[in-house]
Amino acid sequence: MQVNYFADEDLIAFLDDEAGTQKADAIREALAKDNELRNRLDALRVDLSDLSTAFAQFQPGQVRPEYHIPTVKRAVAFKPLYAACLALAVVTGFGGGTFWQSQDPGWTDYVAAYHALYSPNTLANVSLTEDEQTTQLAMVGDAIGKDWSLGELPVVPGVSYRRAQLLSFEGRPLVQLSFTTAAGAPLALCIIASPEAGNVAPRPTQAEGMQAVYWSAKGYEYFLVGGTDEDLIARLSAVYTGVQL
Repeated sequence: MQVNYFADEDLIAFLDDEAGTQKADAIREALAKDNELRNRLDALRVDLSDLSTAFAQFQPGQVRPEYHIPTVKRAVAFKPLYAACLALAVVTGFGGGTFWQSQDPGWTDYVAAYHALYSPNTLANVSLTEDEQTTQLAMVGDAIGKDWSLGELPVVPGVSYRRAQLLSFEGRPLVQLSFTTAAGAPLALCIIASPEAGNVAPRPTQAEGMQAVYWSAKGYEYFLVGGTDEDLIARLSAVYTGVQL
């Protein structure tokens, strides 16, 4: 039985030498005897050398002007191999249908890659009181200019709200609201402020082998992703576009 549970943000802080002494010591102790934790930590590492290698294969004139290369942020972590693949796909303009271009090209791709690291066990040990959820939600809401409450997060039957966390993309705050299905499958609704974004109706897509929906409204972009149940994702997106979260 695993005694200590560390959230992704704990491991990211550890990798960036930003975890407190007590937390860092606890993680080191757990890593010595927990193979699953070591695998999670390895998956959260970002090796920028993979990006450099990918770019070295192209001449400057080959980069298409309509694309820009998103800045890699530790908070939106992904596997090193994915970094190289993403760089190649953005530079060449080919994504096999998986690299969806939004108002700010790239952020949904990073979100999907990060969420693809989640397993049913990732959120299984996350148990917050209603007061803790309310405080957490208010904190992330303030970061992107949202004044919301726990009661404004309706879900469909069989889906439970678990937590909110604040990430970052190119220096812009990005909120991730996490949910789980009755079967334990993790889902994420990610929101980023985009004053320049117009209103875009929900657009179903796929990312990292998962079902997803993108939309934008009133200066915000939304990306709902997780699992393989297309109908469930469609119903959830209808709920959140309906309440104008």
